[in-house]
Amino acid sequence: METEKVEINSDGKEFGRALEVTEELAANLQLPPKEALRLRLLMEELLGMLREIVTCFQAKVWLESREEERQCCIYLQVDTMMDAKQKKELLEVSTSGKNMANTGIMGRIRGLFETGMDNYADAKNLQMQYGTGYINFGVLGMVNTNMSNVYYWSLNKYKDSLKSAKKDTDSETLVEAWDELEKSIVANLADEIKVGITKDKLDLIIEKKW
Repeated sequence: METEKVEINSDGKEFGRALEVTEELAANLQLPPKEALRLRLLMEELLGMLREIVTCFQAKVWLESREEERQCCIYLQVDTMMDAKQKKELLEVSTSGKNMANTGIMGRIRGLFETGMDNYADAKNLQMQYGTGYINFGVLGMVNTNMSNVYYWSLNKYKDSLKSAKKDTDSETLVEAWDELEKSIVANLADEIKVGITKDKLDLIIEKKW
């Protein structure tokens, strides 16, 4: 079962409709109240991340249920028409001249989105920014597909990377990263989060079992 695809952009006017379709799907699936609330919270966290993106964007958000797997997926697809110069100009007119610190799991994903909205010709900078250091193990890598190259991030891969790193070191930075992960609403509610960046768009999928 797939819901209506809600067209949203940086003005946030249709964010309310995105929450409505989330509740409608939960009702159609007759999810228990607790599971319905968790699904709505995941959508709220996603929309909250988008509210903090200073660049202009056009996007679609929708949900899909896989009843045989007892799973719901939230899909977000963002057009990446922003180039680095446009992004810089928008940042310069913001209050601080820069984006807020990318703290928390959704903050990290927001940072990935904002960087991915730069010109794809500079996409190698994504690996430089997110692919080095044990705190970011597994955060971003290049995946070759039949269609195109995709920069790919996975919450579960990130978790596994932190677990592996903890076996070798117990630095303050790593402890903070693990603490951040354990306290994250999204990380505790979602079974998986995947982010893919191609030349033309960014895709985010949140998977939630019930």
